[in-house]
Amino acid sequence: MAQAVADPENYATSFGYSGTYYDYVCKISEERGGLKGLINLDITKDEIADILEKSGFNGIPI
Repeated sequence: MAQAVADPENYATSFGYSGTYYDYVCKISEERGGLKGLINLDITKDEIADILEKSGFNGIPI
């Protein structure tokens, strides 16, 4: 995830004719004065595992 945040253009996923997720993140960032509060990378592996388990994605290695 940190690599995607550091290089969003290479990790952007197509969002159809209207652009990419990266385009939307840039737009939201401009409207809110930056990315603080939009992207939080301060999450532990245990928290990720818990989220995946609750979402039904069991057995996926982290």
